[in-house]
Amino acid sequence: MKTTFYKSFSLFLSFVALLILSGCSTLYKPNAINSPMLKEQGDFSVTTSAGSMGCGLMNLQLSVSPVKHFGLMADGMYHFRQSNKNDSTADKLRIYSFDVGAGYYTMMGDSKKWMFQCYNGFGFGKSKDGIDYEYQPDPIVRARYFNVFSQPGVALTGEYFDMAIDLRINYVHMYDIYANQYNDFEWWNDDFAYHSDTTLNFVNLEPTITMRMGKGNLKGILQLGFTIPTINADSYLLVNPESWLGYGLVKFSFGLNYTFRRKKD
Repeated sequence: MKTTFYKSFSLFLSFVALLILSGCSTLYKPNAINSPMLKEQGDFSVTTSAGSMGCGLMNLQLSVSPVKHFGLMADGMYHFRQSNKNDSTADKLRIYSFDVGAGYYTMMGDSKKWMFQCYNGFGFGKSKDGIDYEYQPDPIVRARYFNVFSQPGVALTGEYFDMAIDLRINYVHMYDIYANQYNDFEWWNDDFAYHSDTTLNFVNLEPTITMRMGKGNLKGILQLGFTIPTINADSYLLVNPESWLGYGLVKFSFGLNYTFRRKKD
């Protein structure tokens, strides 16, 4: 009896996973969080990272401190996915985004190794998910979005190891949604939730731990975090359907960081 139940339950989960991943289109992916960890005036930081789970695939982050206690940051993300099928079709996803921000940082404690930082900013993005089909018009879903965020955090900095804990509160507004539907792709259109000329908005909390390890100016970087849908969570799960299974709610990325520091007199 138990064996039959477990088999039935496993088949049900497999069916749900197949329905979610094949029946919905992705229009949004979070980017890797930019945690500047600037220490003093003149610092300039460059980070490149690859998202392997829950965030965009390619991330570039810049940050600079033009004056003491004040930092600027900018980052871009490019995410792509392509899966080819045996019937001469190809599912192609492309997402681009760009953020800018400004904020305050200060060193704390007698050792001056602890840091408080808080950045606020906004960004823009666009996405397109569609199917290339040799003999039929191509079904396409695309959208644009802008986001506004606030990101407070604390960091522990050292010669060989830096670690920051940041919390990004991110509001996302999606607009110019274009959904081109065709009956020939029933697996694409069943219970289709995207409609042209509508808007979606949601708020996510993104707690993140960023670790930098190495000697000198060049360090390896690892980042682990979560995406927690809060306000209008159903809208976020709609535009990022893999999150229904929990996979898209965990973020992991890795890369390299190089920090230029002003020489002291």
